[in-house]
Amino acid sequence: SGLVQGAQLNGVLPEEEKTVSIIENHMVQGSLDDLQSGEFRIVLGDMLARQLRVQKGDRVTVVLPEASLTPAGVFPRLKRFTVSGIFRVGADLDGQLALIHLEDAAKVMRMQGYVNGIRLKMDNLFDAPYVSRQLASSLDEAYYSIDWTLTHGNLFSAIKMEKTLIGLLLMVIVAVAAFNIISTLVMVVTDKTADIAILRTIGASPRAIMGIFIV
Repeated sequence: SGLVQGAQLNGVLPEEEKTVSIIENHMVQGSLDDLQSGEFRIVLGDMLARQLRVQKGDRVTVVLPEASLTPAGVFPRLKRFTVSGIFRVGADLDGQLALIHLEDAAKVMRMQGYVNGIRLKMDNLFDAPYVSRQLASSLDEAYYSIDWTLTHGNLFSAIKMEKTLIGLLLMVIVAVAAFNIISTLVMVVTDKTADIAILRTIGASPRAIMGIFIV
């Protein structure tokens, strides 16, 4: 169709991807298992697929930001892939992410037997910054770590601040309302001092008087 769209291309192992990602649970066409080594298939986000106007079974050309020197001159590195699946998670990934098999990615990147990185999933997501830093520091200087607080930290910080402000606002509203109720009750009791004295004189207990005011 001639349409071009930038995307983040990840090489994955389908059987392992299911343990660290929710994408398999949000497939609208195809499955991650359709990514077979050597078949050069690709899974796209729903929004990305709509922008490219492709469906399952269509073919797309991946253009890598790397030039190849050929007898005819310098050309960008190209590879045709067949769309084998489309996912929709309802987030930015729908318009940014494309998945291919790890071994196909290694062939395209000309790095057979190697990977660029490994992705981990924590039982407690708040452990990610600490664990990633510990792993990176235990390796040599050629390795570095990125966790969700760096990639999406601003979003979650904004949500946390919003929750804090809403909680504070509700507390102030409740405090003002409680103050008004208490002050009203205090004024009523003050105005009825003489009546309370009469009730106490005829034998009413403090508990009974409190019950009367509460009712």
